[in-house]
Amino acid sequence: MKKLLFLTILFLLINIITSCNNNNNEKYENNKLITGTELITTSTAKIILCATTQDNYKQLMELRITNDLPGVYEMIRRKTLFLLKTGTKIKIIQKTFYGIEIRVLEGEHKNKTGWLTEEFLKE
Repeated sequence: MKKLLFLTILFLLINIITSCNNNNNEKYENNKLITGTELITTSTAKIILCATTQDNYKQLMELRITNDLPGVYEMIRRKTLFLLKTGTKIKIIQKTFYGIEIRVLEGEHKNKTGWLTEEFLKE
């Protein structure tokens, strides 16, 4: 009897976990932020700051939080950031906890890779 109860509870837990994972995958795919997806950058500004590496992206996020504009200008001067025009077509390379790696598909920075936040991407 205890074994049957244990197996039933285990079965229910597996179903709950599987169901949660399926819901997360649907949200992720509905968001269109999956590897290989082509999107357009979006912003109320004319340009978007794009970091050249994941470490540079983390540094940029810290500078944004502290509103350190001289630090941002220094990153641009060192070419660890580049300016991407709003409306540029990009391709998602990978999405991580820290940000989204993209490849630029058109314009001045065509074929460059960079790191952005999700807020700058739309279908």
